[in-house]
Amino acid sequence: MTKKSKMHLVIIGLSMYMCGTIFSLSYSPEEQVIPMKYKDETIENQYIEEFPLHSYDWTYLEEHNDKKQYNDSNIKAKLGIDVSKYQGEIDWKQVKDENIDFAMLRVGYRGYETGNIKEDPTFIYNVTSANKVGLDVGVYFFSQAISPEEAKEEAAFVLQQIKKHDVTYPVVFDLEFIEENDRISHLTKDEITEITKAFCEEIEQAGYQVMIYGNRHWLQDVIELGELSTYDIWLAEYREEPSYPYEFKMWQYTDNGSVAGISGGVDMNLWFEEISEAQ
Repeated sequence: MTKKSKMHLVIIGLSMYMCGTIFSLSYSPEEQVIPMKYKDETIENQYIEEFPLHSYDWTYLEEHNDKKQYNDSNIKAKLGIDVSKYQGEIDWKQVKDENIDFAMLRVGYRGYETGNIKEDPTFIYNVTSANKVGLDVGVYFFSQAISPEEAKEEAAFVLQQIKKHDVTYPVVFDLEFIEENDRISHLTKDEITEITKAFCEEIEQAGYQVMIYGNRHWLQDVIELGELSTYDIWLAEYREEPSYPYEFKMWQYTDNGSVAGISGGVDMNLWFEEISEAQ
């Protein structure tokens, strides 16, 4: 190899190194992270004695204009969405005109590499705009807490962010595995349960309704559901009807719904209420 050829290779190598360095400085994993979408997983199906079975009758579940409805003589369901910065700027008046009843807003998240807590950059716009058009609003926090102390820190952050806003729906704890590089994959079932409990207790003591988010695998296998029986459940299960057998208050039934005022797909939810509660 000639000296000229060697010099050419050195220049190419330095260029590739510089490009990689610039990319690594500009890319922030926790800013880009999108929680892993739930898929069918093996469920142990062991009976959880401490947690009651639900009483929903799925023959009352219908679909109109690509949106699910549920109404029987005792229970009705309200239609809602959940959103974060990934939905961009939302036209909330159009959302309200689509007969959407409520919105669950991501208030913030903990980064899965550094562990830093950050506010969702669209939260203030979303909560003020949704309140203004008359939608009921709840919030959720995407957690990567690895201890009860970190869960309490997350709860304190959420309470600080929402104290000046009208939050009438639950404050939700959303602890999830990420496909790679997450902070929580080494935790035991007992540890995850204690972390969940710590967040929920802080929110409940502040006077807000609290809720736990998860799919069937998470709720039945990853946490000790029986130790969390005083808290409502937000079930994520993308099926025609849920297979999850235990009580839940809200059902996220798709991640690809269509709602005027929102570009692209959006998560759709049903909130179940007894008729006496709704009136």
